[in-house]
Amino acid sequence: AGSTFEEHADKISHGRGGWASTGMYVDHLKKFASFLSREQLLVLSYDELKTNSQKAQWRIEQFLGREFPGELETLNTHENPNKLRAVPPSARQVLEPLFKDKNEELYEFLDTHPGPWMEQRPFPRFQLEESFA
Repeated sequence: AGSTFEEHADKISHGRGGWASTGMYVDHLKKFASFLSREQLLVLSYDELKTNSQKAQWRIEQFLGREFPGELETLNTHENPNKLRAVPPSARQVLEPLFKDKNEELYEFLDTHPGPWMEQRPFPRFQLEESFA
C-alpha cells in the first residue's frame, strides 16, 4: 500500500526518502559543474521546450556543433482522460515553499556561473501554473 500525498509530502519536506532527499536540480547541476566547466553543460528551460521546441532544438544543435534532421518531439501532450490537469491546492501548499529557496539558488548559480553562449540569459524563472499544459 502506498502512502497518501500528505504522508509523502511530509517525508519530502523533512528530507526523508523520495527524490528530494537526493537533492534538487541545482544540487545536481553544481555537482556536475565540479567535474565539468559550465561551458560543457547546457541548461535548457522546459517551458521553452514546450512553447518553442524549434528554439530549444537550435540551442542543442549549436551546443553540439551540428544540425540534426527532424524536430524535437513534444511528449506528454496526448489527451489521456486520466492525465492530471491541475495541481491540487494541498500539493501547492507543500511544494511551493519546498522549491522556492532551491529555485532561487538555481537562478543565482546560473547568473554567477554562465554556461555556453547559446544558453538563455537570464535563465527564465519557473512559471507557477494553476494547471498543467
